[in-house]
Amino acid sequence: MQVRHDRVLVFVARKDESGISHDFLQLHRAGAWHTISGLIEGAEQAWQTALRLLKRDTDLIPRELYRADRIHTYYSPSDDAIFLCPQFLAVIDGFPKVVHSGDYDESRWVARKHLATQFPLPSQHATLTEFCAEILDDGPARDLLRIPIPTPGGGNGKH
Repeated sequence: MQVRHDRVLVFVARKDESGISHDFLQLHRAGAWHTISGLIEGAEQAWQTALRLLKRDTDLIPRELYRADRIHTYYSPSDDAIFLCPQFLAVIDGFPKVVHSGDYDESRWVARKHLATQFPLPSQHATLTEFCAEILDDGPARDLLRIPIPTPGGGNGKH
């Protein structure tokens, strides 16, 4: 068995139509709903992979990017490997169209109040609870978890 650390997970959030709460994106593939995930390529940093996967799988550009304070750990029987995955939250503005990559055939936005039933894994609940409390609800760790996104002009994306 091996330990791998070449995969990331990306959760995507936007303000809901009321502007008070948030919705979270899921993509459909192979009969199940997923969050964005994929492999780090070459010399990419994990946060760069998160941005690449978000663009590739949805054609969305985030306003802000955050990291979770916890690493997602899981065992894959098909790889006989333990994966250690950084997790990210991409916050987008408005209600842009989600453009699916070839891997996905549908997308949906899940209201925050339905996270426990629509994101079935306990590890996802823990991460989403952290993201809601610390980032979306302006918790004390928000600025510590923010990852400045470089702008096309060379800036660091800080507000």
